[in-house]
Amino acid sequence: MSIIQVNKSITEHFDYDEEWIRCKCCDTLRISDQFFKHMAALEGLRVELGSGLRIVSGYRCKKHNKEVGGAESSQHLIFATDVKPITNDDRIQFKADLSLIVAMAPDYGFTGIGVDDSFIHLDMRHTQKDRPVIRWTYGK
Repeated sequence: MSIIQVNKSITEHFDYDEEWIRCKCCDTLRISDQFFKHMAALEGLRVELGSGLRIVSGYRCKKHNKEVGGAESSQHLIFATDVKPITNDDRIQFKADLSLIVAMAPDYGFTGIGVDDSFIHLDMRHTQKDRPVIRWTYGK
């Protein structure tokens, strides 16, 4: 009998064991070309940022998306991430890193950017030429 070692890495800094990359309620993950493109872009963003990024939400099944109040056509149903920088509880640095993520995200191909006080939503939705990046703010 031989043992097969499964590679759990997606990129250098992200792997399939990330706490929120899979759906919280059913532990599923939709693997697609967009998933790999998104994760490669997230890796590039993380490297340029120079500090860690924590995924606080990734793929969601329809049931979980409804439970958390996600939009019916949420990009999380395909694949999107809500991320936050990993900082040393320094609120000023945290806010600065959030702003950097928002500024850098389009350079990595993210076309849906939602801004909250505690996280940034990133997705790679199809957009129109006259509006290549869609941005919004939560709760304001």
